[in-house]
Amino acid sequence: MPASRTSAARKSPTPPAQTRAQTRAKPPRSPALIAAVEPAPEPAALTAPRPARPTSRDFASSVYLAARPFCLTRPATAPQSLPPAPADNLVRSPQDLVVKLGQMPIELAAPMLAAPLPALDTPALLALVKSTGEAHHAVIAKRKGLDWRVVKAILRAGHEIAILALAENRSAVLDEEDRAVMSAHAETMIMVRGALLNRPGFAFASAGARLNAEDGLGHANLRLLKLARAGRHAIFVRDAARRLHLTATALASALSTSPDVSLALVTCALGMDQAVFPHLLSVWHAHHGLPHRADAPHKPLLLSVFSLTPADAQRKLSAGLGNF
Repeated sequence: MPASRTSAARKSPTPPAQTRAQTRAKPPRSPALIAAVEPAPEPAALTAPRPARPTSRDFASSVYLAARPFCLTRPATAPQSLPPAPADNLVRSPQDLVVKLGQMPIELAAPMLAAPLPALDTPALLALVKSTGEAHHAVIAKRKGLDWRVVKAILRAGHEIAILALAENRSAVLDEEDRAVMSAHAETMIMVRGALLNRPGFAFASAGARLNAEDGLGHANLRLLKLARAGRHAIFVRDAARRLHLTATALASALSTSPDVSLALVTCALGMDQAVFPHLLSVWHAHHGLPHRADAPHKPLLLSVFSLTPADAQRKLSAGLGNF
């Protein structure tokens, strides 16, 4: 009986070893795959020899050491120093500080200039007078116990508001030279002339009220001024009304109702100096218990009355008294 195919296949001879090796052999790999699998060579930085440790003689003045040891140093330029500040801007003492602060705008510097600070001594005040203007001088002139050098510096500057504040400062000591300079300024400054009427020792103060002395009116005006200073205001009103041909009762009513304008018209109509009026007004307010402000808002209006002639002022005063 013939053998089956299965049996024949089982009894077929085995392939040789070379054929078996060729059957199991794998296909060759590509060059790119070989490069990806093989390890990369060592970098040159790791294979280079380690630098030797630097010694002290290897460093120059323009080379800085790094934070870590055994590292290579790098050259660097020397740091540039700031230019020195000018000598006048340096603050070495409290006096220098108050001088710097006192040179600010007057709205900021006025409280400090008026305060009794120990640092505001005579050298500091002289420096402020030299480096500031009229508003600062006026505040300094009101300080108590001013040194004679500060007084002379303020007078030498010649600002009207500062000289007026100095004339009203009773604690300021004035020598003969200061009085002469003050009187010379008062010849052209009306408000200063009025402030000096309260200061004893000024020859100008006694002569300032006697105007029109050649026609006899100056002595009469001086008498009225002395009556007002003594508080004898009733006699003042009576004599002024007699000289101006007015009714004393109507003039007294006008002076009690609107004292500022009425007194300005009376002073102008009597031919008194404009500088006398502020002093006379302060005396009148003090006697009658009225508030007095040297910087009242209506003060320019009152002083404009003296642009009138005495005759025009007398006519305006007579027309105003018709309502009383």
